[in-house]
Amino acid sequence: MYEIFNDLHSNTKVTTLLLDKNIYLIVYAKQAKEDKPKPYAIGIAIFAKTELVTFTFADTIHFIEELNLFEGGNNQNKYFDVVERMQTKNLRLKLKNGNNIYITKSEAKAICKIFSLILSLYSLLRITHDAGFPVTQKYLLDYLNNFILQYLDKSSDI
Repeated sequence: MYEIFNDLHSNTKVTTLLLDKNIYLIVYAKQAKEDKPKPYAIGIAIFAKTELVTFTFADTIHFIEELNLFEGGNNQNKYFDVVERMQTKNLRLKLKNGNNIYITKSEAKAICKIFSLILSLYSLLRITHDAGFPVTQKYLLDYLNNFILQYLDKSSDI
């Protein structure tokens, strides 16, 4: 988990969901009072390749539910198409820039499990009451693209 924004009362963390396919979970949270064990999440988003796929909590949950359905999904899916690739069913993440990311069933299950584990670290009580991310989608997208590029450059040196 990598921290990308931080001030006295809030922070934003990036968690890798699938490193080789550049899919990340972004959680913006505020620190709870000292007597509360968990920070509370305010904004949750999915970032893939160079695109902000979801920006709201509701859209992110929708994304995860489509992964949960896997081949049970259909042409009404917002984020994924069910396709056959190399003689097996995959989900094709529909990106606006025309790129495709293919996700296997085991990868879909892993993303859902990681998402659940990360969400368990946060209180979700206030997610519908607060304004969400403190920045615009464009600012967050630009920042994430720079952050991911720097991260990938550093990880290739290892």
